[in-house]
Amino acid sequence: MGVENGAAPAASQPATFDVEQEIRAVLSDVRPQRVRLEIAVQPELVLHADRAAFHQALAGLVQHACSQALVSRVLVTASRSGASIQVGVSDDGIGADLGSQQRTLRPIERLLSQQGGSLEVASWPDQGIVVLTRWPEAGHAANGPGGPPFVVRKRVATG
Repeated sequence: MGVENGAAPAASQPATFDVEQEIRAVLSDVRPQRVRLEIAVQPELVLHADRAAFHQALAGLVQHACSQALVSRVLVTASRSGASIQVGVSDDGIGADLGSQQRTLRPIERLLSQQGGSLEVASWPDQGIVVLTRWPEAGHAANGPGGPPFVVRKRVATG
C-alpha cells in the first residue's frame, strides 16, 4: 500500500465509518521504528466514503512521511470542513523539494481525485511537510473524478 502503488483499491461501495478508528487502524499497520505517530481527530467524526480508498491513501501518506529524512514525529489530523472531511499528515523533517513531493504523491492524488477529493502539499524549510487531503461526503462530490488540481504551496522563512 505504498505511495508507489498507483493501483486503485478493489471496487467497494461507500460506507459510513469512524474516521479516528480508521486512522488508528492505518497507524497500527504502518508501525515505523524510529518515528513517533500521533493523532488529533475531531470527536465523533464519521465519513461516508470508500473505506478502502481512504485506508490506502492514508497509509501511503503516513509511509511517505515516515520515510522522509530526519523525521522523528508524524501527526495525523482530521476534522470536518463544510461538506468534506480534511485529513492532514505532517512531519517534523527538513522539508523537501515540492516538485519531487508532487511526483511522489501523484498516485495518491489520482486516488483522491477518483473519490472527488483533493490533495495539497506545503513545505517549510527545516520544519517539515504538511499534506492536506479533502474527502467529500458521498453525494457531495461536487468536483467528481478529475476534481481540483494538485495544489503545491511553498513557504519560505522570513527574517
